[in-house]
Amino acid sequence: MYYKLQITDNDYKNGVLVSALADHYAQKIAFSDSQLQKESLPKIEKRLFGNHVLELIKQDLSKMLWQDVVSIQDVNSSYAKFNDILMSIINKHSKRRITTAADSTKAWLTPEIRRQTLIKRQLYEGVVSGRICKNIYKHFCDILKNQINESKKKVHSDYIENSHNKMKATWKIVNEIQGRKKQRDSKLNDFIN
Repeated sequence: MYYKLQITDNDYKNGVLVSALADHYAQKIAFSDSQLQKESLPKIEKRLFGNHVLELIKQDLSKMLWQDVVSIQDVNSSYAKFNDILMSIINKHSKRRITTAADSTKAWLTPEIRRQTLIKRQLYEGVVSGRICKNIYKHFCDILKNQINESKKKVHSDYIENSHNKMKATWKIVNEIQGRKKQRDSKLNDFIN
């Protein structure tokens, strides 16, 4: 058995795997890891508003004396004063938190799956340009889909095993899979951010 390699566009190496045991040749593709560099994650500022925080904000707003805002004749100045008061109360009860985008990634999305997703994208570009057979791409997609399902299954079972309330954890996973999310009052979040 020996390899016959050919470099194409420096993106990947493809070749024919020659074996005396079969009447046909298998194909192989190898990708370099040079394109798979880790990017710096962007910083995101967030505010979290629970019902308790909203109640505190409402209480402080109801205690405010609004004569200073109403007595200003200029509309722009009045609005600026109102906005300053509102934002000071919101900042008092709900501080901004700086997080990275990595905090919201799925636990099943391993570095290996990320790498294989990039390879899948390169394979697709090869299929579109006619350099790679469509069957190779489909076979790789099936393998990747199975790996993703296995990874999700493992993460979900580990989450249930390690939780104290197994029923709650199970329903959380069921709701996540079905796409159900807790509804929050997004009107205040839209106004502030």
